Amino acid sequence: GGGDLSGEKSLIEAAFSDEALVQRRVVGPVAFGSEGFAVIKVLDHQKPQIPPLAAIRDAVLTAYVTEEADALALAAAKGVAEKVMKGEFRAPVAGRFVDRRDPSLAAPQRKAAFDVARPAAGRPLAAAVKNEAGGASVVIVEESRPVAGGVDSALKALRMQSQQVGIAQGMLGAYLRDLRAKAEVTKHPEVFTN
Repeated sequence: GGGDLSGEKSLIEAAFSDEALVQRRVVGPVAFGSEGFAVIKVLDHQKPQIPPLAAIRDAVLTAYVTEEADALALAAAKGVAEKVMKGEFRAPVAGRFVDRRDPSLAAPQRKAAFDVARPAAGRPLAAAVKNEAGGASVVIVEESRPVAGGVDSALKALRMQSQQVGIAQGMLGAYLRDLRAKAEVTKHPEVFTN
């Protein structure tokens, strides 16, 4: 029930470690994500091989077309962004103020909106952004304003929580390393033959 774990670097490193592949030892516990742990035992390992083209032809063509379409979309978005910066293009919809935590914008668009410099009065700035799901979009920033009251208390609390999570993960990592160094494992294979 763990879903796709292929993007978890710590799990990949553990599964392909010398200890797991060559020595065939149980590896772990390995922390992944924000709350997950795994214990890994490699049962089978196959050397990487290139599949025949006939078997992957459709997937390769689809990936190529998608990659090219995304590149064309990003190039078109960059062209629109340049026109916005030159004053040749105006946003087709009315803008609105957003903050760094606005869930209505995808993370790449939010980041792009706050990465551009503050626009001068009447001179909008724009950035082309590659979308997470493919394609591209243009982020136009016409005006910016500071958060009322100086420091946003919600943002401050979020930063504090992030720091606490980082400290806790560091402590947990040290605890896991200590456990691995001191652990003594006894295997009883008859327990697993059911």
